[in-house]
Amino acid sequence: MAQLDKLVGHYVIAGTPIEFEFVRKEDRLYFRPPGFDALIPTIARRPLDFVPIAGGEIRFIADASGRATGFEATQPDGTVVTGPRKIS
Repeated sequence: MAQLDKLVGHYVIAGTPIEFEFVRKEDRLYFRPPGFDALIPTIARRPLDFVPIAGGEIRFIADASGRATGFEATQPDGTVVTGPRKIS
């Protein structure tokens, strides 16, 4: 659980104002797309690699402590987007 907590937060797609969120509920990480209230469950492939049920892939970039500092996502159409974790 503690590992998932290091990924939870708001992220921004580089070069855009588009923001989205990752939320932990129990032992699962969920993705909340911009403009939606719905949470999309993800499936862990490796500690920092996840697949949203809706398709695509998400890889978190982490610092030495394992806390996510950003992400790289491949959308279902193959488009790759990256961005930082938003610091509040």
